[in-house]
Parts: sequence; C-alpha cells; structure tokens
Amino acid sequence: IVLKILGCLPFPDFSEDDRNEIKRLVRELRTLTVSKWKKSAGGLYEEGLVPSDQAPELMARLDAIVANAYKLSKDEVWQLARLVTTEKRPS
Repeated sequence: IVLKILGCLPFPDFSEDDRNEIKRLVRELRTLTVSKWKKSAGGLYEEGLVPSDQAPELMARLDAIVANAYKLSKDEVWQLARLVTTEKRPS
C-alpha cells in the first residue's frame, strides 16, 4: 500500500468523548459476553451463543458513534445495518 492510497481512505473523526464512550461500551460488551460464556456449559466454543441480551443495544450505540464519526448519510447507515443484520458481524 502506498501513501497516496492511504491518503484516499476515509478516517473517522472521533471526539475525546466518543473515544471514551467507545472504550466504555467495548469493556461493557466484553464483560457481559465473558460472563455469559462462563455460565454456558459449552463455553466459548458453543455454536450460536448469543453474547448477551444487552449486546444488540450496546452494539447499536457503538454503530451510531462510528456512523457519526464517518459522517454517513441515513441511507448509508441503513445499508450498513442491513449488511450486519443479514451477515455475521465482523469481530
């Protein structure tokens, strides 16, 4: 990858508050997910384990922060939401 290509890539503009909120939400997701996995008989390797009942709400809040930082239009947010609800979400 050359520097010219890197210069063409979009980079989000996160405020200090956004960065702090992202860290907090990710920590909360991790804590809830690990807690639920530990309680599960299959542990981390159980197929189809849903991380937590609160995970969708936390991920939606993360998605909103990221979409705002990338300055996505409502249509782009909708298209992205369709993609991550029909496919496995990247981890």
